[in-house]
Amino acid sequence: MSFSEKVPLVSDSNETLDNIPYTSLKSADEDYKSSKKYTEKPDKTNLELLALTSSLAAVQFSYAIEFAFGTPWFRERGVSYAVIPFIWLAGPFSGFIVQPVIGVLSDRCRHPWGRRRPFIFMGALLIVFGMLVLSTADPLGSLFGERNACHSPTEGSQPRCTFTVTLGIIGLWILNIAINVVQGPARAIVADLVNTEQQTKANSILTGVMGLSNLFGNLLGRFVPAEVPLFGSNFRFLFSLGMILVPLSVLPTLLLGHERPLGRQPASLVSSTSGILGVFLDVWRSFVSMPKEMSKVSLVYFLSWAAFSPFQFYTTDWIGKSVMHGDPQKASGSLQRTAYEEGVRIGALALAGLSLVMTVFSAVQTFFVELLGVRKVYAMSQIFFGFLCLIPILVNLNTVWAVMLVSLLGIHFSIFNALPFALVASVLDGANTGLYMGVLNASCVVAQVVGNFTAGKHILVYSMASNLQSQ
Repeated sequence: MSFSEKVPLVSDSNETLDNIPYTSLKSADEDYKSSKKYTEKPDKTNLELLALTSSLAAVQFSYAIEFAFGTPWFRERGVSYAVIPFIWLAGPFSGFIVQPVIGVLSDRCRHPWGRRRPFIFMGALLIVFGMLVLSTADPLGSLFGERNACHSPTEGSQPRCTFTVTLGIIGLWILNIAINVVQGPARAIVADLVNTEQQTKANSILTGVMGLSNLFGNLLGRFVPAEVPLFGSNFRFLFSLGMILVPLSVLPTLLLGHERPLGRQPASLVSSTSGILGVFLDVWRSFVSMPKEMSKVSLVYFLSWAAFSPFQFYTTDWIGKSVMHGDPQKASGSLQRTAYEEGVRIGALALAGLSLVMTVFSAVQTFFVELLGVRKVYAMSQIFFGFLCLIPILVNLNTVWAVMLVSLLGIHFSIFNALPFALVASVLDGANTGLYMGVLNASCVVAQVVGNFTAGKHILVYSMASNLQSQ
């Protein structure tokens, strides 16, 4: 079984890509679709779509364990709420810079494997390396004498884990850069090989794949005990497991997602400028000449992520501290530290519930879109999300209700992770798909910066007020 890309970019004619005139990225796509190098793509079976989207499982499993355990891991090692948003800049920064650049490079790529798969392969290797750094941060910190000060501080003192935390930050940045190397080409190859009529279905399956991998990662986070034989902590165990699962999840796409290589002609429709300067020029042009349809989608996607992003980073910490009334910086084994650690695991269960709901809803999402239309479905999901956000403000939740509330967010998460990409792939189906996906992701990562810094500031103020009340 193979997926033959029905977008031949090299022909026997004398027509070259540089001979196609353009005035904007949109007109470049229109010229591309009317040229001899573009033909319609045949329908794919569900199994083909599943294999084509499997590489996103690597991305989402990495995100699942990163979001579930990242903030608690840093908090337990003495990092304050004021600093944590700066650490989490790894995702937005790499997404804003790396993904559009990778999009341009993959659009131009002339590797025998095709345009997208070389980047998926290299990104997967880099994800494994980032996980290796994170999983070895604690033992390497212990070699530098930080074990007692970091993991068993005396009562009333703060953990001191400078070297360990530094390694954790480095590993986190490597991991997020690698995720963004994979993510853009993984979405772009779906747009490349799937026809317009199947884009909504393909992106719903993609959302289901993301949901299942998220579910698996968070269930492991809930049920794997805090201490794991041979590995020490569940943090080390999960990232070590990820080093095995990530290559396995990208394998179907690498083996079966066959693309037609570009050959010797320049791949970019928008510029013949070579080198890194040309890459950044293409990214800049994509923002300046963004078609109206895409600018609307990007704005809505930005607002969706600005609201949702804090849930990813602070859900487990919120349940551990606000619902379970624990404290991550108390001595290991104390009642408050134990309550916080149990809250983190319950938070992982809540995120698993979110992933389960996301996966189940993705199976019926296409039905609702066909029944009501994209705009109504998207608008209804935003209203539903706003309603759920009001509940913890008005009501003090116990663990059961907190898990249920977070789980229901999966409906909203499923919708706004599928429909924008399906719209972009349908409206702008051309040779610069990788660039377009990177531009759309840029609106997401800017939104993450806005959301995380806003949330981090308010959490810090709330935490200081709570500490003053408890004294």
